[in-house]
Amino acid sequence: MEPELNTRIRYIDVAKGIGILLVVLGHLMIPGQWLKDCVYACHMPLFLVLSGYFEKGNTDYMAHYAKLFKRLYIPFFCCIIIEAAYTFVSYGVIGNEGMKLHRVAYWILLLSKVTFKALVGNSYLYNLPIWFLFSLFVVKIVYTILAQIRNTDVRYAIIISIMAVAFAYMCIFKDLGVYNRHLPAYAILPSFFFYSVGFFFKKAIKTPDTILKNHDRKHSRQLLCLTIVSAMLLPVLVRYNGYTEIYGCQFRRPPLLVFNGLLGAFVIISISAYISRLHALAGLYLFFSFWGRNSIKVLVTHYLLTDHLFIWIYDESDILDLMITPLHETCLFIITVVIEYAVVICANRWLTRGRPSLSSHNCD
Repeated sequence: MEPELNTRIRYIDVAKGIGILLVVLGHLMIPGQWLKDCVYACHMPLFLVLSGYFEKGNTDYMAHYAKLFKRLYIPFFCCIIIEAAYTFVSYGVIGNEGMKLHRVAYWILLLSKVTFKALVGNSYLYNLPIWFLFSLFVVKIVYTILAQIRNTDVRYAIIISIMAVAFAYMCIFKDLGVYNRHLPAYAILPSFFFYSVGFFFKKAIKTPDTILKNHDRKHSRQLLCLTIVSAMLLPVLVRYNGYTEIYGCQFRRPPLLVFNGLLGAFVIISISAYISRLHALAGLYLFFSFWGRNSIKVLVTHYLLTDHLFIWIYDESDILDLMITPLHETCLFIITVVIEYAVVICANRWLTRGRPSLSSHNCD
């Protein structure tokens, strides 16, 4: 076991690991599948709730802003620049007609506009999952600003008011994704809502792990029964509510979106607590905690495989019709996980070269 694992919150790492693997799986599945609807109902609410769990209300605005800028906005910015460069080379320089000056000038102007809009969360993204980085960045900045308010009651009242606005927004603009599903700025308010749930209910998030840590048999049995019932109830409610997506602003029934998201987060957190506490599941703990510690890296890179590289390969091979079977999705998921493992290992070695091993918990 790696030494730094002892300084981290074990069940949080496992929950993030399960969540990011569900994100990868969801992007490999064909729209309209019931299992895909279940995945989309809870995977991003889980990450937002866990992010809110680590909110500390920092009063040092500038230092915290610089930290958030480095951890969240710079990766978002780099992805935007890479996408713009790729688009420019593919369509503006190469293309079918070769390189022509007027085409290059046209694409430079167009991509400049696209890049500028993307930097403020108002443009189409080819690497769709990075919307989470932008939304989380904005939400954390808002919390940092509100932390400057000394009166706790006033600060909490403002947060709850924004949550109410966010819920009203989801109810009013629940079909917004039909027209503007690629605008990450529209996901900020729903993200704020789930983030705030994690902020206000930190004790509830700790409860499953606390029960198992204290070897409380009575409450452990109750927790197990509640987890099983919740896990059985979630697919039923998801089938009734249908496909939902925070980023795409697709909310068929917003109250059920919230309930299903929190219910799914509870199930995953409870399962994670069992995995992190039971010695018989040590192998699963090591597996999921690895992905949890590297969830941001997987979030940023996996979509290039699942929705670009693989699609391109199948399109070039003229076998797109074969991408509809559960067996194919399972095989592709395994291949993606193997490739992502190599990507994460290489990224970690590159990021930590010449630096001491980091042991602090990455709350993002």
